[in-house]
Amino acid sequence: MAANMKKHEKYIEVLKTFDDFVTLKEWAIKFDETYPTDSKDAYDVKIRKIIKSISSLVSTGKWSDMLLIDKKQKPQKIKFVIDKQDDIQNNIYLSKSPREVKTINFKHMMDAIDGLIDDPDLPSRNDPEYVGNKNIKGIEQIDMHEFNKCLIFEMAKRNNEASEIIDKLNYINKLKEEYPYLEYNEPFLPLLTVEVKEKYLDICKFSLAEFKNELEFSVDITYSNNYNENWQNDLFNDKGNDSFDIDKKTIKQYMFKDTTKKTTLKYGDLQGGILKKMSLYLEEQLKNEFFIYPDGYCKEMDEDCSNQLAINELILHNTSNSKESIAKKATALKNLRTLKPTDTINIADMFFIYDYYKKRKNNGYIVYIEQDLKLELTKHHQITINNISEKLTHDICLKRFEELKDFDADFYTVEKSILSKLKIMQFFIDDKGYKYII
Repeated sequence: MAANMKKHEKYIEVLKTFDDFVTLKEWAIKFDETYPTDSKDAYDVKIRKIIKSISSLVSTGKWSDMLLIDKKQKPQKIKFVIDKQDDIQNNIYLSKSPREVKTINFKHMMDAIDGLIDDPDLPSRNDPEYVGNKNIKGIEQIDMHEFNKCLIFEMAKRNNEASEIIDKLNYINKLKEEYPYLEYNEPFLPLLTVEVKEKYLDICKFSLAEFKNELEFSVDITYSNNYNENWQNDLFNDKGNDSFDIDKKTIKQYMFKDTTKKTTLKYGDLQGGILKKMSLYLEEQLKNEFFIYPDGYCKEMDEDCSNQLAINELILHNTSNSKESIAKKATALKNLRTLKPTDTINIADMFFIYDYYKKRKNNGYIVYIEQDLKLELTKHHQITINNISEKLTHDICLKRFEELKDFDADFYTVEKSILSKLKIMQFFIDDKGYKYII
């Protein structure tokens, strides 16, 4: 009989053999033992492929009537069940919000929200990035006059390639803070050779991890230690610790007062001039490929977005007129209709959906992402409860739980809408469709 079973049916049959909750990996290993194949893949690779296949099927919701998911454990665990009432009694979140269901019993909704993944590393819809605070402007607070440019900026900085460039620039600044000689030594060093410049510009193309390793390896620790110790001692001994008499010009003079106490940097060593060239190279990439100004890669929106983006002429100059580009522009204009400047709350929701989905996927928690997003958004926004005239916040719902537990309540949205918005954001961010919002 097993020979006539489809693969997804075999997955369920294997899960039925477990008496308790199991991880996806345990499920996959048991499946491989029960239904061995002649795969030439290494064992670990084979198991990862089975896990991915199972996860994809689980996330569709097609098994929601027969699976329990315990999200309070890491990694999440799954169990095959016949009677879901066991889950409700034990307060373990099942996919008790089946796909596309808009209305559900209030108690079940609150139980499901209570079972959401508690991970501080995941974005929250209440984060300042979306709602703002005293220090930064949130996406909900985008002004009409800067709407398109703010959208471009928020989308561009989320692109994986742009984000990696930003991280590289931030790492260069971190090195300058940690090793001050990298900030000030350029005017006193011989001109950099073309060979050295090319070597370090090639490093800019490395992955972030390789980039960091290469630069850290190139720092001359001995030079840095001698440099830091001697110039500071000389400066404060001569000036009598009077900080008011010390300016940048004086500092630079004392940094190189006694070169006999310092080792000598060679051409190939990391120097301030090299870092400056690398920064300019990376900043040009941000400007020409992602349309973010060199000084505009800060994460907060505390300035007018027009100060953080390349001008329209630059965007037009760097945008191709190929058939593919024309098609992308048409798609961008169509999708732009969903990003209405009069509904910045919805736009903040869309950015949150993208950020949450991306983070969960990167962390390997892909089971029921859409359902969890439905719960997260419902928790953030006010909840509509049948026979109650006003919408209630999640906190008020908790306080009035006993009073409301037998009513029905509405989710803020459904999975179909979430997936539609996610697809739009992936086009704008991952495919750089934002380039066509001018």
